[in-house]
Amino acid sequence: TAPSLGFEPGIALATSDSGYLAIGSSDEFGTPEPMAWTSANGQSWTPSHLGVGARWDVSGVAIGAEGIVASLVDPGTESWIIARSTDDALSWSSRPAPAALARIFAVPGGYLAVGENGQGTELWQSRDGIDWERRDDTMFDGSRLPDDANRDMWAVKDAIAKKFKRENGLDYK
Repeated sequence: TAPSLGFEPGIALATSDSGYLAIGSSDEFGTPEPMAWTSANGQSWTPSHLGVGARWDVSGVAIGAEGIVASLVDPGTESWIIARSTDDALSWSSRPAPAALARIFAVPGGYLAVGENGQGTELWQSRDGIDWERRDDTMFDGSRLPDDANRDMWAVKDAIAKKFKRENGLDYK
């Protein structure tokens, strides 16, 4: 059966060659907590607990070479964590995020994330999805990443991926 996902808190969806991933919250055990559901065909879903506790809301997710990486926020304290699975969502590890990483994208060589630091939008890079380094945010011919880029990130994802690939000597397709 399909996962029972509500629209509050958020839902993050991703696809890979092996199928589909949905991350959201489920209250099937009485208290809403973050969970992941995987499916090879979109019909039959396997749930797994992220193991981070009930207070976290999902913000973003990406599937890359180093595994599945999700960003989560505690709406009460506005603290952020990164959760990663290297075994197709069967088990998860987590650690504090370096910033409010609202959107995460898999790119060749790792992951990119866009987040907010309280003074504007920032761009972060990670090779493994766990350790993150702040990137220069002058990504588009010297102009700064727009302050609302975390809301409009889907529109600029392709441009960031192209620049990342060029900077790392990778062909863009």
